Amino acid sequence: MRKLLFILFIVFCVNLLFADLEVNVPFDPNQVGPAYAGQNYVYEGETFYVTNTAVTDTFYLNLYAYEIPSPWNMYWCHEGTCSYLGWGPWDVVLEENVEYDIHANIEVNNTAGSFDYQFVFNHTSLADSVVIDFSFRTEDASGIDELVTEKQIKLYQNHPNPFNPTTTISYNMIKEEVENTSIEIYNIKGQLTKSFTNLTASNNFGFVQWNGKDNDGKRVNSGIFFYKLDGVENSPIKKMVLIK
Repeated sequence: MRKLLFILFIVFCVNLLFADLEVNVPFDPNQVGPAYAGQNYVYEGETFYVTNTAVTDTFYLNLYAYEIPSPWNMYWCHEGTCSYLGWGPWDVVLEENVEYDIHANIEVNNTAGSFDYQFVFNHTSLADSVVIDFSFRTEDASGIDELVTEKQIKLYQNHPNPFNPTTTISYNMIKEEVENTSIEIYNIKGQLTKSFTNLTASNNFGFVQWNGKDNDGKRVNSGIFFYKLDGVENSPIKKMVLIK
């Protein structure tokens, strides 16, 4: 009996070491705002919720916007306190089993348009970063040719960077390209470490998450790594740093 209680105690303690976040987005993440029609306005986004199912702890929140039209801006709010894009990362205290409400407002200025954005929660106790994807466009953006051309294919800087244990690599690609492209990660010696094939993209936007393991599932040593899009001519090469 003592042995059983001891095992249960150990399992309980181990579970405390690993946090888990539950995300509830009770609306379409692909949001559509009114047409620009020559008038600036603020689009007030609906509220979504993040719940920490482990013990109360401080998490790190980043907000990333990809190709947000200039001079648009955005900010996110929680219980009346708001922070603008670019001010983060933020330390966010998530209490045990309490919903943390967030909504994002978008300032539409001077033009119609669209963009993608992400909320990303990180913590050493999370097995993977928690990434929450959204997109926004004005109603009249459909009249704009928003297809990403071959010359506009973009590979974004990973985040977080430096990272431990997981990082997110995002990209913009047209459908015809994404089917024949992979993301290749190399160590500082130029040796292939990890390949991501079967990439996908929604509205020309996609991402992969790397957990610091190679193609054989072995965890790599900390250090500098480089990554690029394989199958895309003149793909940029980005640098990232794994720390332990």
